[in-house]
Amino acid sequence: MSYIIDRLIILFLSLYLFYFFSGENATAELLKGKEIYVSPVVLVLILVIVVSLLCYVDSRKNKGIIVLVYSLTAVFMPSFAILSPAVIYDIYGSRFILQALIMIMAIVNAGEYYSVKMLVGVVIITCLSCILNDKSTKNEKLFTKVKRIRDDEQEKNILLAERNKSLIEKQNNELYVATLKERNRIAREIHDNVGHMLTRSILQMGALMAVNREEPLHGQLASVKDSLDTAMNNIRESVHDLHDEAIDLKQAVNDAALPLEGKFRYRLEYDISTEVDRKYKYAIISIVKEGVSNIIKHSKNNLVDITLREHPAMYQIIIHDYSEDTVGKQHYTEKIYRNKKGYISGENGIGLQNMRDRVDDFQGNITITTDRGYKVFITLPKG
Repeated sequence: MSYIIDRLIILFLSLYLFYFFSGENATAELLKGKEIYVSPVVLVLILVIVVSLLCYVDSRKNKGIIVLVYSLTAVFMPSFAILSPAVIYDIYGSRFILQALIMIMAIVNAGEYYSVKMLVGVVIITCLSCILNDKSTKNEKLFTKVKRIRDDEQEKNILLAERNKSLIEKQNNELYVATLKERNRIAREIHDNVGHMLTRSILQMGALMAVNREEPLHGQLASVKDSLDTAMNNIRESVHDLHDEAIDLKQAVNDAALPLEGKFRYRLEYDISTEVDRKYKYAIISIVKEGVSNIIKHSKNNLVDITLREHPAMYQIIIHDYSEDTVGKQHYTEKIYRNKKGYISGENGIGLQNMRDRVDDFQGNITITTDRGYKVFITLPKG
């Protein structure tokens, strides 16, 4: 933008100088010993066209040709030399030595046709054009540097924000794992200590009731035993709840797939939220374990994909073993195993039957394809 403003300033000053100091014969030019008349309007239009071309053209070679033609014209038509500062602005700092020498020759030659004041004005405007060009060039370099620094700073801020986010997620995950471990420890402590003590007390109370059958002692002992039984049931339920909440489904699935390591190249894709009902946790873990066990026992392939996804209305489980030479091939046949209202195939291996039973408990669907490797596709509707 500053280059355009500079050109407009130089162009305006050149035109003002030309019309202010020119006489009636200002546009009478000497061309090969003859005087010809050039209209001031034509001069202005030519100058505007030349300046516009210099702004538009990016090639240094083309710019040099345009300036060379204008310089040669200015030698024979001094009026072009008077308006040359607008063109000199574009060649300053471009090392067009030949064009610059010809332009200086044209300005000196114009001294024979114009007054000293006119030439002094041309020199002053030329110097101003060089100063403005230098100023704009420095400003552009400075703006580019500032923009680069700003972009680098924004990039660093983005990277820092991503690292902070990753650190927070890691800390939250560590806190979550620590919480799960603590819940497991508490559940184990309650089960091993309080649970055993209550169990022993209940047994002792039963023995006392068997020995002391007289009333009212027998009834009082029975009441105490009922209270102990209730306390034992409450503790058992609390321990189970703590243990169920402490199950990290993602970690459990990773552990279930771990036996594949070293025997298969496997990939695990997990996209399930942390809030999963315990009945789904047990089902998903059992299905993955069964699938992995079947692959280890029966598969002759070398690649395994295990995919777990959560959708708004269901959970999706895909266990697929295949070989590299089957990648990208189209499916041709498939066998579908539905819930209990549908039908079940004649393949009744214990592992597959356990999977079907799990799926049937949720009224889900299981699809098995066998054309390229072995693929189990299961959907469990959310209850």
